[in-house]
Amino acid sequence: MTVAIREECLTANEVGLWLGVHVNTVKRIPFELLPYFRVTSRGDRRYEPANVHEYIRRRSVPNVIRTDDYDTRKSFICDECAAGSHEELEDA
Repeated sequence: MTVAIREECLTANEVGLWLGVHVNTVKRIPFELLPYFRVTSRGDRRYEPANVHEYIRRRSVPNVIRTDDYDTRKSFICDECAAGSHEELEDA
């Protein structure tokens, strides 16, 4: 069975760049907190950008960096979090 991979999906390495952590740290995040799906015969992981953003929002991960600014190592959460424009989460 062939599964089409959407181009906007992120590799574990790309998620690590977003979060400012090593790729192995990304892979240790439980599926329940950061869902992924497996592709290729090696079982490589792919992450939906929306799931990564939700993880950042829920966890308030420190030292998160923008992928286009990672050379400068600027620390911030995300524009929406910084602006306080997220809707409040209901406690489950």
